[in-house]
Amino acid sequence: MPAALPLYKKYFPILKLAIIPIPSMAMIRSLAGHTSEKDIPVLASAIAGKADFLITGDKKDFSGSRLKGNYPFKITGPSEFLEVILPEIFKTIEAD
Repeated sequence: MPAALPLYKKYFPILKLAIIPIPSMAMIRSLAGHTSEKDIPVLASAIAGKADFLITGDKKDFSGSRLKGNYPFKITGPSEFLEVILPEIFKTIEAD
């Protein structure tokens, strides 16, 4: 993995990751019933952070009949996210 470190250092900032503060109780309450109770803070954080992706290993609570409402981000698992983002990173690498 040491060979991956230069790529990590160069392209990690492109992801524009951010730490989002814990959502307010009012926001959490406003999303009651949108998904399972334990996942509402995650949903609220994605909304508050204006996320492009909500990456979760618990897609069952964030899919189809369990998730109510429309959201401006794509909900995906880690491997699906990599399938989307890696080609973009490789395009950037090839352009260098």
